[in-house]
Amino acid sequence: MSEINRGGMDTGETAASRTDLWIALVGGLVATVVFWPAMWFGGGLIGGDIYTYYLPQKAYLAAALRRGALPLWNNLTGYGYPLIAESQTAALYPPNWLLYGLLDVNTAYNVSQLLHYVAAFAGTFLLARVHGCGRLGGVLAALVFVYGWFPPRICLEWAIVTGAYLPWQLLLLERFLRSGYWRWAIGLSVAFGLQLLAGHFHLAFVSTLLVLVWSAGRLTFVREPSAESVAGRRWAAGAVVCASVVLGYLLAAVQLLPSWELKGLSDRGADFDPAYGATSPSYLWHTLVVPWWYVRDDSAAAIRADLQRWLPNSNFVEAHLYFGLAPTILMVVSWVWPRLRRRVYGRGELLWVGIGLAAVVYATGVLVPVTKNLPGFGFFRGAGRYGIACALAAAIVCGRVLSGLPRESEAIGTHPATRERRWGTASWIGGLVLVLTAGDLWYVSGVVGYAVFLPGPPLNDAPRSTTRAALRDATLPRILGPDANKLNLIGASQVPAYLGFAPAQYADARFRPPSFDRLDAQLADWSRRHGVTHVLVNAPLREAPSGDFVLVLRTIDPFLNALMATRRPLELYAVEGAPGRVRFVPERAGRLVRVVHYSANEAVYEVDLEQPADVVVTELAYPGWVVEVDGRPAEWESPKGLFRSVHVPAGWHVLRWFYRPRSLIAGAVVTLLAAFVLAGVAHVRFWGPRRAKPKGGGAANAG
Repeated sequence: MSEINRGGMDTGETAASRTDLWIALVGGLVATVVFWPAMWFGGGLIGGDIYTYYLPQKAYLAAALRRGALPLWNNLTGYGYPLIAESQTAALYPPNWLLYGLLDVNTAYNVSQLLHYVAAFAGTFLLARVHGCGRLGGVLAALVFVYGWFPPRICLEWAIVTGAYLPWQLLLLERFLRSGYWRWAIGLSVAFGLQLLAGHFHLAFVSTLLVLVWSAGRLTFVREPSAESVAGRRWAAGAVVCASVVLGYLLAAVQLLPSWELKGLSDRGADFDPAYGATSPSYLWHTLVVPWWYVRDDSAAAIRADLQRWLPNSNFVEAHLYFGLAPTILMVVSWVWPRLRRRVYGRGELLWVGIGLAAVVYATGVLVPVTKNLPGFGFFRGAGRYGIACALAAAIVCGRVLSGLPRESEAIGTHPATRERRWGTASWIGGLVLVLTAGDLWYVSGVVGYAVFLPGPPLNDAPRSTTRAALRDATLPRILGPDANKLNLIGASQVPAYLGFAPAQYADARFRPPSFDRLDAQLADWSRRHGVTHVLVNAPLREAPSGDFVLVLRTIDPFLNALMATRRPLELYAVEGAPGRVRFVPERAGRLVRVVHYSANEAVYEVDLEQPADVVVTELAYPGWVVEVDGRPAEWESPKGLFRSVHVPAGWHVLRWFYRPRSLIAGAVVTLLAAFVLAGVAHVRFWGPRRAKPKGGGAANAG
C-alpha cells in the first residue's frame, strides 16, 4: 500500500482493536440518532412499497411466529404465493425470528433498520481502518458510504438489510489475506449466507463481484501487505476465497433453491425487464458535482425529467449517487495536489478508484445491453444498484485523503511545537469536514426519497379498523379492493396482489381481476369463481350496484382511510352467494360443511357431496402442495392453471391440504451439509493459519 499506511496500520490487529470497535459501535449508534430519531421514538415510515409490500409480509410473518409456526406459504396476498421462494419476507433470516417474534411489527421493522445501519457503519469504519485510514478518516468513510447511499433508499427495506454485509465481507476478506487465518474465510462464508437469507439477492450479487474483483486485485496487483502463507501461494489463497463464497451460497441453499424454483415458474422470462432504473451522466453531474440542485423544486424537477429522457423507466431513488460536497472536494484536491496524491494513492487506492469508476459507468446502464447475456447480470439488471460499489470505493478514498492531511502537515513542520500546532489544525479541519458532511447528507436524506416518517405510524391503528371489525364473523374473507396488499394488514386476503417476484399466474392476462368501478353481474360472477367474498370501494361507482352485492359497511375507517390517503367513506359490499375458498364442479354437487383448520402451511375442510365432483380450492396452484382425502394421498390438478382441484366421490369427506416443497427440503439438506463442512474445516484448521515446515526442516510455530 502507499506510504500513508505505515505506522501501525499494516496489520488487521490494529483495525480490530477494542478502541476501534467501540468507536465503530458508538459512532454507528450516534449516527442513527442523528439521521433517524423518529425510529428511536416509535415513529413509522410510510411511502414507496412499505405499506403495499414490506409491512404486509412482515405482519404475516409476525403473526405466524407468535403462533409458534414458521410460515412457508402466504395465504393472504392474492391467491397465495410461496413465501420462502419469493424471499423478501426473509422468514429464514435469524434476526427476524427474534425481532418479529417478540416485538410489534412497526417496532421490529424500526429496530431491524437501526441494527443494520449500525452494523453497516461499524463494518465500514473497521474496513477503512484496515485500509490505512485514521479514526477521523474511518468515521468519514462510514458516513459517506452508509448515509450517502442508503437513506434515499429507506423505502426499500432490502437496501440496508443486505447492503450492511458488504463492508464486513470485504473486511473479512482483507483480514484473511493479511493474516492467513482461516477463521476469516469461514466468517466470509457466514456473512454471505446471512446476506442471502436476508431475502434480496441483487446486492449479494454485487457483493460477490466486488469480493472476487478485490481478491484478484489484491493477489496480483496490490499484493502487500499479505501473510506469508498467502503471498507465497496466491493461487491457493484465491481458491480459498472462491470456496468461501461458494460455501456461503450453499449455506443459504434453503433459501436459494426455492427461489430458483420460483424463477422458473415466474413472470421473469429471458425478456423480462424489471425497469429498476439507472442513472445518467447529467444526473451524476448534478448529484456529484453541483448538488445544490435539490434546493429548488423546479430545478430538481427539470433534472429528474432529464433522467427520464435518458431511461424512461428510471427513478431518482435508484439513480441516486452522492458522497457529500466536502468529500468530493477532498477527492478532487487529492488529485490536483501532487504531494498529497503521491502519499495517498498507492496500488490499493488505485484499485479502489478503478472499481469506483467501473461501477459508476455501469450504473448509467450503457453496458446492460451487453452484460444482460451474461450469467447473473441478465437477472440483476438494475444498473443503478451497482452504484453501491462506487459509493464504498469513494468512501474509502475519502477516508484515506482525510487521514493524509494530518500526516502531510506533520511532515512539513520542523519544530516540535510547529508540528503539534499544524497537526491540531489539520484535526480541526478533519472535524469540520465530518460535521459539514453529516449535515449535508442529513439534509439530502430528507429531500431525496419516496418515504417519510410519521410520529404515529398508521399500522398502530390497524386493531381499530372498522372494516376489520365488520369482517370478524366472515369465513376466510377475500376482498377485491384498491391499494394491493394493504388489506392483508387487517387479516383479510386481497386481490389484486403486488409482488416483487411473482408466480407467472399473476402476470397472466387471463387471470387479472376486472375493474371494480362498476358492481354488476359480470363482476359478481367473476368474484364467485375466484373465491372473492367482498368488494371494497374507495371511489365513486359509475352506477348503482346490482342485486348481487349487499352493502355491509359504509365507514370512515381510522386505519384504512389514513393508509389510502382518502377522506371519502369506504364502502364494503358482500358478494351474494359467494362460495369462498371452496367451490364444486358441478356447482351444486355439494357444500362446504366447515373449515376445520386454516393456517399458512395447511388447510383442512369438511365437505358433503351429493355426487362425485371436483372440489376446487381457490388457492394458487403451485408445486409442493399435497392433498389427502380422508387421510389417504390423492392427486390434484389445475385444469386452467390457476387453482387446485381434486376429484372426490360422493359422501362426507375431510380434505387436508398441506405445503411440503421439495425444493425447500433439498435446500435444507444442502445448508446442513455446508454447515458441517465449515465446522469441519474450522476444527481441522484450529482457527489458525496453515502450519508450514520451515526451510531448515524444524518444527514450525503455530500461527
